[in-house]
Amino acid sequence: MQRKTMRGVLLIVALELLMVGASRLLVLHQIRMGGDEIWSVWQSLGTPQQIMDWTPYDWTPGYYLTLGLWRGFVGMLPFALRMLSVLMLLIGCAALYRVAWRLGGQRAALIAIPAYGALGYIGVLGTEVRGYALLLGLLPLALWFLLRFYSHPSWRRGVPLIITLAAMPYISLSAFVTFGMVGLFSLIVYGRRSWKA
Repeated sequence: MQRKTMRGVLLIVALELLMVGASRLLVLHQIRMGGDEIWSVWQSLGTPQQIMDWTPYDWTPGYYLTLGLWRGFVGMLPFALRMLSVLMLLIGCAALYRVAWRLGGQRAALIAIPAYGALGYIGVLGTEVRGYALLLGLLPLALWFLLRFYSHPSWRRGVPLIITLAAMPYISLSAFVTFGMVGLFSLIVYGRRSWKA
């Protein structure tokens, strides 16, 4: 690809990411924290051991530990706490761009960022102080690592994939549904190669 064309594409991608981020930032100060979000913040107010002890049976402590670390850096303002979700959404958009590029080319990749950012449920999760928000960044990242692994299988490309997939259930138990989606995607795209890897 020519250098001028590449610069143009990078500019469009940066503008799309700014657009998705701005669409969340403009409403963050207007959203009231719900009971589940307040509970999530309360869960993160102790030491790491206390956070793990306070984690309810239907959650894993990964998100609460991450939120506690984030809260330690940014404080208790709802706007600042919600920024973790927004940043994870932007990571997911950037990773989805790479996935779409590999599967469908440049045009598909340029459509993927605003499409992912515009989905209604993604819009809600991308601003909530809940564990599901971290999966918005981790799922596209896992898909990108999966595509990289299958393009040139090696242990170096397998390690980031394994780490990303291993982190997901530690963040939220709903990640097991995500495993099914990643596995189905792998079977559809790579067929028999997915059993050999």
